[in-house]
Amino acid sequence: MLPFLLFGFVRTTNQSQKMFILAIFMGTIFVLVLTLFTTFWAVVFVELFVFMTFYFIYERETFRENFRKIIVSFCVLLLVFFILFNVSENIVSGFVPQFAQLSSVTDGAKEFTNKRWHIWLEAIEWIKKRPFCGYGWESFAKYSLEQRSHTHSAWTQAAWTAGIPAAVMLISFILTCIIYSIKQMHQHKRILMIPLVVLIAVCAYITIGCLDDVFRASRRVTFPYWVIFTFPLTPIFYDDFEDK
Repeated sequence: MLPFLLFGFVRTTNQSQKMFILAIFMGTIFVLVLTLFTTFWAVVFVELFVFMTFYFIYERETFRENFRKIIVSFCVLLLVFFILFNVSENIVSGFVPQFAQLSSVTDGAKEFTNKRWHIWLEAIEWIKKRPFCGYGWESFAKYSLEQRSHTHSAWTQAAWTAGIPAAVMLISFILTCIIYSIKQMHQHKRILMIPLVVLIAVCAYITIGCLDDVFRASRRVTFPYWVIFTFPLTPIFYDDFEDK
């Protein structure tokens, strides 16, 4: 829901509503940070980066004003975290493993990816044995030495389930969504709600898909992504309806 909140924040002219949306947005980020999942942190960063990039490109006039408000809100959020760190030792100890993982980028792929690297290598070896048809909906745990239920990657999971052609089709579909979204905003020379939401959701999917399995529909986290990915198939994606 973060893309919808971001778009609502920059489009509404009511200042009280703008601050209310910003408060909800910051509260959402606060909760995501406290989950202590670095994958969530990465997704939030990517969503913000994509949004700010296209907002700056197409609507520089209002960018500065809203950017100041976002920066001030983040400073307030950081102040809240600073107070929590000084009050609760449990919160500090909970963040230690995450910071250790992020700081291990120079220690090798295995540590930085939280030991996912060797799972991907193992999955690739099995995929090589059935490159065109995959293993269907059979659990990866039957083959994995560590009995992992999935391959911890959307791309390797697609190849595992239905073969390398399926992974290529998935990547092609993702790229198509990106191209169509950027093309729509470029034609109108401004950010549009539906294309922007699709673009941010696709980038978030790519981010989480590199670290976890969001290919299988049986995983509940996958469903919202695929609902948004169907937007380019609807007329509303291509209509300039003045954000109504």
